Amino acid sequence: MPREKLNQYSGFIHQAVARMEALIRDLLTFSHAAHAPQAPAGVADLSLSLAEALSLLKNDIDANAAVITADSLPMVPGDTSQMTHMFQNLISNALKYRNKEVPPQIRVSVEPAGGRWLISVLDNGIGFDQRYADRIFGLFKRLHTREYPGTGLGLAICKRIVERHGGRIWADGCLPGGGAAFYLSLPPIRPLENVLLP
Repeated sequence: MPREKLNQYSGFIHQAVARMEALIRDLLTFSHAAHAPQAPAGVADLSLSLAEALSLLKNDIDANAAVITADSLPMVPGDTSQMTHMFQNLISNALKYRNKEVPPQIRVSVEPAGGRWLISVLDNGIGFDQRYADRIFGLFKRLHTREYPGTGLGLAICKRIVERHGGRIWADGCLPGGGAAFYLSLPPIRPLENVLLP
C-alpha cells in the first residue's frame, strides 16, 4: 500500500480516537453532574471559575485572536470547579461558532434581576435559529453537525451544572448585529438587597 494512503488512514484513525476520547470524557462529566446525590455544598467563586476556564482555553483564545471582557462576578452557593467547567463549555462554543470574518468578541456580565444574579455570556459569532433555543441543551443535540466538531454534550452539561446550583440557563441565538447570548440565573448567597455588585 502506498505511503500516502497509509498516512491518510493513520490520520483517520487518530481523528476517530480523539473523537471517542472527547465523547467518553464528556459522558463521564455529564454522568457526574447528572447523578451526584445532592447539590454541591460550599461557595462558588464565579470570577475564579471564569479565570480558570480562560486559562484552560488560552491556546484557543490566542489562536483566534479573541477579545474577552468580563465584569467582576459574584460568589454563589455551589462548587467553583463545576462552574469552571460550565464557563469552559460556553466560551469554547463561542470560539468554535465564531464569525470567520471578524475576531471573536465575548462579553461576560452580571446584574441583579428578580432577587437573583443574572450572568450573561454574549458573543459576535454565527448565532443560531431561535426556534432551536431549547433543543441545543439536549443530549447529543447539535445544529451544525458537519463543519463543527463536537460531542453534542457541552450545553447539556452546562444545563445540568446550572440546575444543580439552583439556577436556570437559556439562550438567544439572534442578537442584533449577529451572535448569541447565554443567560444564567443563579441564587445569591444572601438577599441581593443587602449586596452590592462586586
